[in-house]
Amino acid sequence: MVKIILASASPRRREILTQLKIPFEVIEPDIDERILPGEPTEEAVTRLANNKVENIREKIPKSRARWILGVDTLVELEGKLLGKPADSEEAVSMIRNLAGKIHRVITGMALLSHENLPVDLRFCTSEVKFAPMSEKEVQFYVNSGEWEGVAGAYRIQERAAFFIEWINGSYSNIVGLPISVFYGMLKDNHYPF
Repeated sequence: MVKIILASASPRRREILTQLKIPFEVIEPDIDERILPGEPTEEAVTRLANNKVENIREKIPKSRARWILGVDTLVELEGKLLGKPADSEEAVSMIRNLAGKIHRVITGMALLSHENLPVDLRFCTSEVKFAPMSEKEVQFYVNSGEWEGVAGAYRIQERAAFFIEWINGSYSNIVGLPISVFYGMLKDNHYPF
């Protein structure tokens, strides 16, 4: 199989690609990840994913500008976007707000299969219902450190699973890379499996 360039610093995405046995290398993008005022979430995640691809395309020789994957995930609660918390206080606030409620996890994906083709942009949305949490449970979770570096301040594949009542949609999307959408992109762009 052909090696994919992963334009992402996410260890979860690396783990998923490793589990899928898809060869890849990581080149971390350097982009502004701010959300534009009034920007719909689906547009924000696909724009950011595309910006990651374009950033890497500019860094590497033109001959290597193939099979570049950019991915960005955001959490949306009651119309507000939750990115990566800056510190433990912000993580506590996010977890308190998520407790007992339903939120959406939206992942945007951008795939450049060939320099001469347009970037394929897609997104995936899942719903997650957190159980009500006591203040002690919120502190227990934040003290685990799992909130660091992840949108919405939680990792569903780790201790946050204690507090998840249900999900609707793709589990792998919530982890950070919706596998079925990713496969569809590879298939539609004629990835040589």
